[in-house]
Amino acid sequence: GPFGGTQQARHVITGKTFQSLACGVATLVGEGLATDEVFVDRENALVVPQNSVEKLAESIRWAANNPQALRTIADNGRKLYEVKFSTVALGRLARPLIDSLES
Repeated sequence: GPFGGTQQARHVITGKTFQSLACGVATLVGEGLATDEVFVDRENALVVPQNSVEKLAESIRWAANNPQALRTIADNGRKLYEVKFSTVALGRLARPLIDSLES
């Protein structure tokens, strides 16, 4: 899974992550090559080391004890989704490629 110690877990951002961001809820992600590029712990997501049950539990406890900060994290995650992952954002990335095929 997304919190395991596998190579795959380190290289992907799961569909559930994008769905959570789009819904504007605080999102918990595992550290990895893919996630490190866009997520900042306690800023736009809760980021935990891969394969660490202790750190995962610690992050969940922190979230339970910090509802106000969690709301801010959720809002920032939603903004990140709009800028980087929404269909509009992806369309902006794809448009130049599509245009180059038409030439």
